[in-house]
Amino acid sequence: MFFTEAGIILKLQVRQINDLDTLNSARALLYHYYVEVLKWNIEVENPSGIVVKNSSKGLMLVDNYDECSDWFGLFNEKELIGCVRLHWYNKVPLLEIEQYAAAKENLDFLLSQKKELKIVEFNREAIMPKFSKNKEVLMNIMNTVFLLCQRKGASILTTTNIAEWQKLYEWILFEKLANIEFKYSPNEPKPTTVYFAQPEQIKYMLLRMQQMNLKPHVFAEASILEASIKV
Repeated sequence: MFFTEAGIILKLQVRQINDLDTLNSARALLYHYYVEVLKWNIEVENPSGIVVKNSSKGLMLVDNYDECSDWFGLFNEKELIGCVRLHWYNKVPLLEIEQYAAAKENLDFLLSQKKELKIVEFNREAIMPKFSKNKEVLMNIMNTVFLLCQRKGASILTTTNIAEWQKLYEWILFEKLANIEFKYSPNEPKPTTVYFAQPEQIKYMLLRMQQMNLKPHVFAEASILEASIKV
């Protein structure tokens, strides 16, 4: 799939990340995006077990949910330029968001139904900064992962306080839960907003993304991913 970004022609593909080397590339991208660009302040003690580690890829963010999540990468040819991860309601005792008291307090009405609603937590979304304002690039990975969730009958829960992602979610009609904002940590610069969509809502979000003329092969990629993920 081709886009012109600052005079560069991109050939984009979404793939599931299944090897440690690529996972470490995603972890290094997370460090660059959240710590170096967005100035994340990582507390020494945090419920997710987030730590900074060194690797052949440079500094990277690692946490307790890395190995029990499904990771997806957005690639330009062989270069990883974006990533997200999913963890499923039935693969972990607690979703990552449930580890945080403020989130649990504000979202108990949803989290208490995580099995019935088949909630999937969508997080660790990151993109190379030079592409962060390009909706078409961002939507490649969103479209593929959301289609996978919709076909699995899963509901998607995510949070963000990052302006680019908030704008994108608003544009694709990802429902923001009204009057619910909280901070994962008192040190966060601003509260996070919460987004939730059930399969029927995800269908309309996918249609919205189609309006940007995403090519059919994006959907084919989601079919390939679906075959490899058991929920």
